[in-house]
Amino acid sequence: MTTTALIDPGDFAATILERARLYGVAPDIHREDFIFQFLITNPSFVRKEDAINYYFMDAENSCKKLLGLISMFLDPAPAGSDISILEFAAGYGCVSRHLVKQQGYKVTPCDIHPGAVSFISEKIGLKSHQSMHRPQDFRVGELYDICFALSFFSHMPDSTWQKWLAALFETVKPGGLLIFTTQGRTSAKFFGEPLLSEAGYWFREESEQQDLDVSEYGQTIVTPGYVFDKISALPNAWPCFFQQAYWWSHQDAYVIRKAL
Repeated sequence: MTTTALIDPGDFAATILERARLYGVAPDIHREDFIFQFLITNPSFVRKEDAINYYFMDAENSCKKLLGLISMFLDPAPAGSDISILEFAAGYGCVSRHLVKQQGYKVTPCDIHPGAVSFISEKIGLKSHQSMHRPQDFRVGELYDICFALSFFSHMPDSTWQKWLAALFETVKPGGLLIFTTQGRTSAKFFGEPLLSEAGYWFREESEQQDLDVSEYGQTIVTPGYVFDKISALPNAWPCFFQQAYWWSHQDAYVIRKAL
């Protein structure tokens, strides 16, 4: 596996602190935060300061998009109680740090990296769950009003795509929502417009996360037909929202309600 040297967020401590204060969130960024590394090394940003600002700004936008979908499709929580969110594949807290400041929500991040789990707990103050490599081994021990998986299914091979969908849907309370994004037809332009399978699926063994097996976590494109076929196999699943290119102007968004 080819690896590249990581840039130390500490080299930009003053800028990070200033941006974090502007958005009212925790300023700590882990050195292995793959989102930070992707942005800080992205040639589309002429200045490193612009990449850092995008890191915070885009995560806040994702937080707002999520809360907007929740408000549209989930009944308000009873007075005095919070809406519980399992943020799956949360990484090192890029979005978590924005969710934690929202009133009326209890957020529980979950990630495959033990370092991310401990970092979010220590630096962002959220109890986190350790994920697993195999969906059949994944257990969180409780149910949530919302399971949110941002850009997770955009990396899953066909062999585990349905299994992970079922595993995450299992974490949702009756009446709750599974909210997730995929790389769809609009995303294909970033990969040279590849030919999808008859089922509406394409996968390439490559990833910006250098410590993960690319056969398990690569680059995936799926059509809505592929996704809705997988949803139809879930018991008590009711699709209630789909919008092409809803996230980052290229990832498709889906909301599934679990029947009462």
